[in-house]
Amino acid sequence: MYKMLVLDIDGTLYNNRHELTPRTREAVRLAREKGVRIAIATSRAFGGAARAIKDLGIDDLLVIAGAGTSVWDCATNEELCHLEFAPELARQAIDFFRGHGYDFWVVKHDGSYYYERKTPNNRAYMRTFGYEGTQVDFDGWDCTDVCKLVVITSYEDEDCKKTERMLDDAYTGKFFAMKVWLCMLDVYAAGAGKELGMRQIAGRLGIPMEEVIAVGDDVIDQGIVEEAGLGVAMGNADARLKAAADYVAPTNDEDGVADVVERFILQTEK
Repeated sequence: MYKMLVLDIDGTLYNNRHELTPRTREAVRLAREKGVRIAIATSRAFGGAARAIKDLGIDDLLVIAGAGTSVWDCATNEELCHLEFAPELARQAIDFFRGHGYDFWVVKHDGSYYYERKTPNNRAYMRTFGYEGTQVDFDGWDCTDVCKLVVITSYEDEDCKKTERMLDDAYTGKFFAMKVWLCMLDVYAAGAGKELGMRQIAGRLGIPMEEVIAVGDDVIDQGIVEEAGLGVAMGNADARLKAAADYVAPTNDEDGVADVVERFILQTEK
């Protein structure tokens, strides 16, 4: 019997119109009613997960935010664990990407984000995700409470990999970088990963990993999919994640999360 369900948000819980469908919402609600603990796992900062928290409407929802850099209990609004992105390390990352001419923004744990140059990339990000950023001069800027940097590369995978290699060559072992969406590279302090948060929650609740279902769609979800007792890739997932999964669900536009819950928790497969 599965006792915990861990869900990525974008491309998994939400469809391609950024909607939580009634069928998926109801399936997740029924899973919780059956005693299964529900967690969302996202690369967004905790503040950026507010809409998903509201949409699900589960009082004791658990949130793995910032790719595992913080874990929250919505019942108590308590932060259960926190991986610090030290201010001096954040400063090194800022200086590195400024020096190489990349467009990027810095995201804090409350979901606020900051950029230095007004560019089409920044405007596109605001339109796509509905965030209103703040323009700052990064010289002397307060680097505390940083969750991550979001760096714009190109749509080519090789360009993202090149950027990761450049960063690692300059600061070996200090950062964790991962392509998360089209041309975006998320940069965290080393040690980040959604699986870190999943382990923390399972340990606190006394739930063995074999009794956990984890569902995702991108390479950043590979850790949770591989470590969970049942690792699920969405039908729209990256091919590498599908290869690592135990089960491939329908796509996010086909209520893939609802399919997983109905099949493996409610056992009322439609």
